[in-house]
Amino acid sequence: MAPSFDYNLAATLRESKQLPVCGLQPTRSTLKFQGAAEIRSHPETKEANMLKSFEHIGMTVSDMDRAIDFYCGLLGLRLHLRKTMADGSGIAFLDAGGGMLEIVAPAGGAARAVDLPEGTAGLRHLTFLFESVDETFARLEQAGVEIKERPRLAVNAEVLHKVAFLRDPDGIQIELAEKRSSGVDPLRSAGTDRS
Repeated sequence: MAPSFDYNLAATLRESKQLPVCGLQPTRSTLKFQGAAEIRSHPETKEANMLKSFEHIGMTVSDMDRAIDFYCGLLGLRLHLRKTMADGSGIAFLDAGGGMLEIVAPAGGAARAVDLPEGTAGLRHLTFLFESVDETFARLEQAGVEIKERPRLAVNAEVLHKVAFLRDPDGIQIELAEKRSSGVDPLRSAGTDRS
């Protein structure tokens, strides 16, 4: 069941300035986004509600030691915090340089991840940026990491130059990415190969 939205409460809070105008205007059938420009220019939301950065993404793993070995030992993230919760589950925050990866290992373990079915909302993969996809891929392949797709030119050449896909120890898809060195026109050099 979809969550309900209390239109009267939202309007009351907005009128009393307890709910900053955030670009959403409720209607009977949907919420309509008014636009980011209106949000950024509103005096009450300009400073307090401006995005500072990406903080973290959380995921479940079956074995904390194995996950830390993979993400820190093989991919190069840095262990920021690790502790055991009251229920016996483990939690760790791994610093990826521009945000954190929160990993939780339930006390009772976890089943292997499954790929997101086509047409289903959710996260498809985690992407980490490297200087060289080819070198990183070769090192990970030699370490025995499960390969999903070998290095190739990125389909979205406007954003990335080269990518490769593999799986972490729990089957979660990991994308290795490399940006194009500056001074190269991504549209001219990308060609039409979409494989």
